[in-house]
Amino acid sequence: MLDNNWVNPFNSEDKDLISLSTGTFATLDGQTDLMKARDIGKRAYEEFGTERLEPGHMKRFHDPIKTQKLKTFSSMNNKRVVKTKNQSEILKADRNLFAHMMILIAHTRELDMK
Repeated sequence: MLDNNWVNPFNSEDKDLISLSTGTFATLDGQTDLMKARDIGKRAYEEFGTERLEPGHMKRFHDPIKTQKLKTFSSMNNKRVVKTKNQSEILKADRNLFAHMMILIAHTRELDMK
């Protein structure tokens, strides 16, 4: 029963990136960012060295570093703006909340979560 509903993240047939904790698939932007994160970090490291450490550098050492805005699984959560009493609140998917809900559902329905 559970085999039909769950995703095997180690299945060699799937080429998509899957979050181990939530089972969600990464978006195309998220996949490219996650796969190229190491290269982007190396480029930022080299840029930091050439701009700040080499003789004749352009920037001071303590100047702020440009933020690398890479998409991760946690940043891919759906965000919704809800207005309550003339105030806007952003609702964000919380994996801990979903984990607690799954445990409660499994407990009430007496499912074996092996």
